Amino acid sequence: MASTLERAQGVAAPETVNSPGYRGFHSAQMFEQGFSFSGFERNKVWLNAGGRFVDVSDVSGADNPNDSRAAIAADFDDDGDEDLFVHNIQRERHNLYRNDVVDPSGAGFLKLRLRATRGQHEAIGATVRVSCGGRKVSRSLARGDGFLSCAPPELVFGLGGAAQAEVEVAWPGGARESFGAVAAGTRALLVEGAGRPEPFAARPRALPDPPLEGLRVRIGEL
Repeated sequence: MASTLERAQGVAAPETVNSPGYRGFHSAQMFEQGFSFSGFERNKVWLNAGGRFVDVSDVSGADNPNDSRAAIAADFDDDGDEDLFVHNIQRERHNLYRNDVVDPSGAGFLKLRLRATRGQHEAIGATVRVSCGGRKVSRSLARGDGFLSCAPPELVFGLGGAAQAEVEVAWPGGARESFGAVAAGTRALLVEGAGRPEPFAARPRALPDPPLEGLRVRIGEL
């Protein structure tokens, strides 16, 4: 079908690719190229290298030319960094990219889930602020993010080499609450009004290594 569109559409998914806390960026392209609504534009991945973005699309293996429509950044293998699932429209083919980027600073992280006690319990719209090493990083909990995409019910923060971080939550109802210092590597549930984190265990089964046949997992050590 010939394209009569001139504007580009698509979905972009920021993700914590490397653990210092800088967020990377993935773009699922839907550019029109004369004879196709999407053409053969390859997807792009940028690595946030301390304030500047580096194009790692080719070396990561995530630059596939499929007609990608949705992207989800989530910690699928539960190792403390966000991986990437990309939905493609052709032949129901999808890609799962595991994040194996090695962080020389120690790869500290926090994985946080939220539960509100006022209003909707999923705490959608809450903002978590993490402070460590003189830096402050804020992320908001949203379950819908981009075209045909969604977001996981947990927030992942990269801490670099920091041993702990101060955690504060701005709940959807307007209340602000401090949860004190939380150690790096912690997976915790933050309940509104509790004032302290409730640790939860890592998932017993992560992604298989090597991956199952048919899964494309090509993000390696950069």
